[in-house]
Formats: sequence, structure tokens, C-alpha cells
Amino acid sequence: MTDNATQGRAAHQILGIQFRLGIGEAEAMAKAFLRARWLLIGLLGLGLWLTPGATYGHSRELLEAYNRAGTLYGQGRYGEALPFAKRAVGLGEQEFGASNPRFATLLNNLANLYLYQGRYADAEPLYERALAIREKALGPEHPRVATSLENYAALLRATNRSDEAEELEARAAAIRAKQVE
Repeated sequence: MTDNATQGRAAHQILGIQFRLGIGEAEAMAKAFLRARWLLIGLLGLGLWLTPGATYGHSRELLEAYNRAGTLYGQGRYGEALPFAKRAVGLGEQEFGASNPRFATLLNNLANLYLYQGRYADAEPLYERALAIREKALGPEHPRVATSLENYAALLRATNRSDEAEELEARAAAIRAKQVE
């Protein structure tokens, strides 16, 4: 099956979900998916506590802030998650350095919180910074760069900048397509 056929089928399925559920319910489903994604990124990206007392090279304070933010985020309690996410960003910058991709993950997660609260002006520079860090540290074709592009595109769509969003989405799709090859 060609990539265009796969993309066309995915678009058709999304439109079908929106038609059956209504746009509002489809958006709620998408938000639930992204909340779950936060937790998955944490498990795969930072290495959360899987064993009591284990910190996997991160300070206990950073992991506690990150875990608490992720838990609240997963419950849709964005305002309560915000101070923990900010704390994780501050600690992550100290521990990892401002050019580390793990720090970019923390920036991205904080930007997601702002996005869900409609605080677009606060989210945008964080998405831009996370993208720049990942591009420089991981290279422009890395899957995490695609994630940054997709998240930033979501912000652009939320702020009615569809042309810019489409450019980022196309770039992310090209990166993802190379992963499948």
C-alpha cells in the first residue's frame, strides 16, 4: 500500500470518527490520547520510577515534579499540573543542560499544558525552543523532531495559522515515512 493510500485511509477514518461522534467528542478523544501520550513519553523518554527508589540518573526532585505533572496532566487538571511542569523544566535545565533533548521533552510538555489552557503565547516559544534543541542535538530527520513539529503544528492550527501548520505537518510526515522504510 502506498503512503498516500495509507494517509487517505487515515484521513477518512478521522472524518468518520468526527461524523459519528461529532467534532466536540472527536476533539475530546484526541485530547485523551494526548494525555496518555504524556505518560508514555515519560516512561520511554525520561525513564520514570519503575522500581521504588530508582532514579535512573535523574534527581529524585526532578522525577517527583515530572511524575506529579504527568499524573495531573493525565487527569486533565492542567492548572494544577503547571507548577510541577515548570519545576521540572527548571530542574531539567540544571541537570541536563539547555541543549539536551531530554530538556526539550520537558519544554514540550510544559508547552502542551499551556496549549490546553489556551495560553498560546506562552506555549509557542517553548515549542520553538524544544524543536530547535532537538534538531540540533538529534538531527533534522529524527522521530522526536517529528513529534516537536506535530505539537507545534497543533498550536499553529489552534491560532488559525493553517498554512504554517501544514508545512510543519508535511515535514513531520516525511520524517515518519522514512521511519517506515
